Amino acid sequence: MIGLSIAEMRDGMARGEFTAVDLADAHIHAAE
Repeated sequence: MIGLSIAEMRDGMARGEFTAVDLADAHIHAAE
């Protein structure tokens, strides 16, 4: 998930594949 681009994240959210919580969690892990 961390390797996704912003566009891919937006597309995934539009399709309902990712939730805001999933993305926030990925950003938290990426920052660690």
